[in-house]
Amino acid sequence: MVDSPLVRAFVTIVVLGLAACSGDATGPRPNLVVTVAVTELSGPDVFDAGTNELRVQCEVTLRATGAGDGRATWNGATLLFYAGPNRLAALDTIVIAQQEIQQAWGGSGIGSSEAQLSRWSVSASIPFKATLAFRYRPESGGEQTARVSFTCGPSIPASLAPPRIELLSLSPPGRDIDVGETLTIEYSAESDVALWTTTARVTGPCELEQTFPERFARSVQHTVTFVIPPTCGLASSLAVEVVATDAAVQTSRVRPPDRWRVVDHTPPQVFADYLPTAANYVFAGDTLRPFVATIDNNAIGGIIWEIRPGGVRDSILAGNGFAAIRMRPEWSGQSIQLRLFARDAAGLVSDTLVVPIAVYPTITPPIQSTTIAGDIAGVEFDERRGLLYLVQLQNSARIGVLSLSSMTIVETIPLNVAFEDMDMSAGGDSLVLSLRYARALGIIDLQSGTKTLSLVPLHSLDTLATLSPGSVRVAANGKAYVRLDGPAPGAAGLLEVDLASGVERFVAADVDLSAARFERSFDRSVLIMARGTALLQRYDVALGTFSPIRSTQSVYGPLRVDATASRITLGLDVFDGQLDFLRRVAGIYGGEAIPGSALSRDGNYLYQALGYRGVGRARTSDGAVVDRIAIPFSASGFLKISPSGNLLVVFDSFIGNASISVIDLR
Repeated sequence: MVDSPLVRAFVTIVVLGLAACSGDATGPRPNLVVTVAVTELSGPDVFDAGTNELRVQCEVTLRATGAGDGRATWNGATLLFYAGPNRLAALDTIVIAQQEIQQAWGGSGIGSSEAQLSRWSVSASIPFKATLAFRYRPESGGEQTARVSFTCGPSIPASLAPPRIELLSLSPPGRDIDVGETLTIEYSAESDVALWTTTARVTGPCELEQTFPERFARSVQHTVTFVIPPTCGLASSLAVEVVATDAAVQTSRVRPPDRWRVVDHTPPQVFADYLPTAANYVFAGDTLRPFVATIDNNAIGGIIWEIRPGGVRDSILAGNGFAAIRMRPEWSGQSIQLRLFARDAAGLVSDTLVVPIAVYPTITPPIQSTTIAGDIAGVEFDERRGLLYLVQLQNSARIGVLSLSSMTIVETIPLNVAFEDMDMSAGGDSLVLSLRYARALGIIDLQSGTKTLSLVPLHSLDTLATLSPGSVRVAANGKAYVRLDGPAPGAAGLLEVDLASGVERFVAADVDLSAARFERSFDRSVLIMARGTALLQRYDVALGTFSPIRSTQSVYGPLRVDATASRITLGLDVFDGQLDFLRRVAGIYGGEAIPGSALSRDGNYLYQALGYRGVGRARTSDGAVVDRIAIPFSASGFLKISPSGNLLVVFDSFIGNASISVIDLR
């Protein structure tokens, strides 16, 4: 076999079908002569064999006949391949075993006047001429050979000129070329017989190549584009070559004198994500982590970020990645700029990405924090005694009594029944609980030595089996107002309970108050109800009257009321004392979501739970962000202002434990 890349993997033979017919034999005839001829030839077919290898294939039907006397036995065969302009010497041979040949002809031998047919598929990596030499042994002895030849591809004349190439254009012409720039080659090629392939390539420190199977066309024209990759290396010299190969495997080459020097004149581009926007509030102590990415035609040398004014600069040497930029306390109240740019390996610098950032203060008021065992569902202040009552419902219902001075649990009040809601009495001498399943109120006397729960049945519900007590608030007149839950028409409104006399009466409402949010003013003179967007209403305790119902714009977030109900917040929305919408304060947590909030006693500030970022504060007068209070855990939801307005409690309750912070707002 010839060791040449043009004839590698030269042959694949497949027997596609076979047939045989016999003539009459009259007896042994020792001298039989076998001839083989081509009866049908189809092809050539050109196909891609993968790994950038073309193959040409022909299918040929052969007919073997015997003439003379006797029979002959089929032995093996040799398949010889010829290629190129001079096809006198075989470039490759394949020996085929006797068993395969006998299977191909459909028998072990052939007799006089007998004809046999077989069909073969032969392929190679270049156009070729093939000869099959079949060996057979007559009965008279001595091995004989029957030869047959066929051409897979165009016929090659004795004297064939090589293919001709014309270089039509080069763009850009020989000069400096940027990494990432496109080099375009336009050429034509022709042959007097047929073209096999044409190839355009860039040579030098890097090799770029595109080959076209021409499938025996007489003339072709191609436009080839190559994008210069960074692997070519700066300052390297590139050249162009066009190669054409014809069906006789004759090759012509054209190498223009143009040369291209690889350069980098294109600066990088820089992009960033997770940047602060006008809706993302940044506080001193926060760490911004923008993701910065770059695009360059060659290689990135580094990404640089800086703060102006501020004098802070750093880089991301590895290219794309996250920056970590901590907002310094001295930037509080300033509008600073985050500036990002990239430098590539050639020293070129990108345009600068400028992001304005307003940095709000982080304040550190006096704060006490602790962690206790058990969950917390709600809290109630007892500033007169310096205590905080914690609603704990895990395993069994109980009230934990937390000392505000030591931040430890000093007492536990066990309960025999779960409760819905809790409020302090107007005089501060007892806790009033709403017991949904007991259909009663619960009273805990805080002045007694041993604190126990006393049940006050709600007899007004005896004939209203569908109603049950929901939220409870105690007004300045010493009466508890219980919002009733249940299906209409039974849930008419509020149940008023005189805690001193036990007298009950229904307070009729214009709409069903079931499942409405329910809150009172700090001075206990006004009750506020809110549900969805169709109910916002106040009840003046002294007058015993409801205001007209107002609609709301949002249903998100808690309902909060200031000292005299002159300011009410529902989520981020602020209303005046007549429930007219005033404005929406900045949503520091993000968007319209507000997991927890507390309204200051004077109504001037709305405190917002910010999760791991602490507690944010915004003004209700203009909705602007003021500052942020850092706490040692995630402020996931619950905030409550003390009756005096001096303390803010924040807690985060999770399975098995709860974290509590009490912040002094003075």
